[in-house]
Amino acid sequence: MKYVRVAVAAPIVFMALATPAWASTTVEWTGNGDENIPCESGGHWVLSPAKGITSATLEVDGTTYVMHRNGKGSYAADSEGAITADVEASATYEGDNDDAFLKLSHCTEGTPTSTPPPTTTPPPTTTPPPTTTQPPTTTQPPTRTHTRPASHVRRTALTGNATWPLAALVGLGLAGLGALLLARRFSKDDA
Repeated sequence: MKYVRVAVAAPIVFMALATPAWASTTVEWTGNGDENIPCESGGHWVLSPAKGITSATLEVDGTTYVMHRNGKGSYAADSEGAITADVEASATYEGDNDDAFLKLSHCTEGTPTSTPPPTTTPPPTTTPPPTTTQPPTTTQPPTRTHTRPASHVRRTALTGNATWPLAALVGLGLAGLGALLLARRFSKDDA
């Protein structure tokens, strides 16, 4: 009877002590906000949505920056240095969120280097009749819709998989059943 109690109690103790741990997740920058490139002095990066994220860091071309919670919807950080089309950027975060993505929101100082300053025309040498010039029009970049493949998320721990608790319970249940059968066999031999 002593073996039966141990066989039943062991799996229960293991299940009670098994607690889930959050995995670190790294999201690669996939081009969101690339219309802002190039940036001369750095960029403002946003990781969103932030629901379930407890902390985050940004890495741009090998330099790591701590991201700070921006209200309730995102994490943000500013990077330093030039940003070009071949920039390597990613965000690593703690927490439970499979929808977060990284975006280059805007350049931190000035405008992108590809936008030349407006040019002024010299006054005419002769006096033609006055003409009016229309102010230059600014165009907004097109809104981009980005679909991210599932491969953009790298899990760094086994705990990031939602099926592990079920597998652990089944494994512990089978171990308990095996221990119960062994205990029963040994208790028959003692009698």
